[in-house]
Parts: sequence; C-alpha cells; structure tokens
Amino acid sequence: MNLLHTIEQSLLETFKCHAIENGVLVNTHCLYPSNAVVKVIVYGCSSEFYVTDAGGWRKELEDAGAYDKLRDRHVQTAASKQGLHLDQAGAIRSPSINAKDIPAAIAVVANISKEISHTIYSSWKFPRKKFKERVREVIKQQFSESDVSEKKISGASNKVHTFENVISLHSGLQIIIDPVIRDAASINSRIVANMDVHSKSYDHVRQAIIYDDEERWSSDELNLLGLPSVPVLAFSRNATRLREFVGI
Repeated sequence: MNLLHTIEQSLLETFKCHAIENGVLVNTHCLYPSNAVVKVIVYGCSSEFYVTDAGGWRKELEDAGAYDKLRDRHVQTAASKQGLHLDQAGAIRSPSINAKDIPAAIAVVANISKEISHTIYSSWKFPRKKFKERVREVIKQQFSESDVSEKKISGASNKVHTFENVISLHSGLQIIIDPVIRDAASINSRIVANMDVHSKSYDHVRQAIIYDDEERWSSDELNLLGLPSVPVLAFSRNATRLREFVGI
C-alpha cells in the first residue's frame, strides 16, 4: 500500500458522508471549541442544493452555557459577509447552489460556524466557582482529601463554632483554613469564631483566614480581618502555600 493510498483512505474514513432523510450529513475538517467536529448537511436534488450547519454553532454554545439569543444579530452579520444567512431556527445556511459549488459551500458554512462559536465562546464570561469551593479544591491538592472535613470546635466562651475546612493530621495537629467572603455577616461570623477559638489557646490547633483578593475589599474590611496571631491569606498569592503558612 503506497503513501498516497494510505492518506486517501485515512481522509475518507475521517471525513465521511452519511445519507439522512432528504439530505447528506458531512463531517468536515473544522472543530468547535469542545473539539467536536463541525458537521454540515447538504440538501437538494437535481441541479439545486444548499448547505446548512443545522444550528451546530448554537448547540455548541448552549451545551457550554455560553449562548445568548442577543448575539444572533451579530451571527447574522458575520454570516451575511460570507454570502450566508441565519434562518429562524438558528442554522447558518448557504443560498441555492449548483452541484459543482457544493465543496466550496461546505467549506464556507463549516468555517463560519466554527469561527462564530470560537469567537463567542472565547469572549463569554463564565461564572466563577464559588470561593469556598475553590478554597476546598486547593486544600485537597495539598493535603489528603480524607484528612479534610467540617468540624465543630469550641472557643474560650464555650460556644461551639463550625469550620468548613479542618485538616486533621496524624500527629494530632488540626489546621483550620477558614474562607471568608466579602459580606458583612460572613466577616463578622468568621472574626468572632476565629477569635474565640484562638483565645482558647489550643496546643494542637493552628488557624488561618483566607479571603478572595480578586474582590474589591475596602481597607476597613481588610483591617477587620487582621486578628492577632491568626494569619490572613490572600487567595491568589497564598493558596498554593498553605503548608508554609501553617508551619508544617
């Protein structure tokens, strides 16, 4: 088997065509942001055909949680610049073409479907994970997951406080990594809890408060977090150095 034949067979296997009801489904060389292959459908008969992406660009964005109907007019503009249009179902399609123009139409429709999905996806502002979830993730990266749990610890006032992230080491040492969010109630409750537990002077407990420094904290809010002998850590700078800050 020579090289040309090998490559031809490989391409035929990859870029297959499948007969579907009233048309032909074609796998193209283009990829969506998820790395899914862009597929188009060729409809028609005799000497008149048209090519559509069947709304593939929109399904790709919907699956990623990045679709906004308000963007449709921008999609229409981008498609029209290539001589295509966006139909009411959200599919990008070509005008009527003859048989010899089918390959070019497939390439143009697939490319614009790919480009639109990549452009919108790359500019989409995905919701960030909740801060407490992000803190738990970095803790699990640095300590054994089985050692991390929520615990109740009593303070000097004998009040019992709940801490979401207590790392219990085999040595008996317990490490509290306490996330605080930029909210008056959260700030107050975490300050009270940490002060009370610290005042108990446990030999086997070490504490640190961690906050999301990508939020716009005021100087007054940050000053409130500054407890004596309890380190206050900025997440972006210190999250990967938790062992260092708790002294192990």
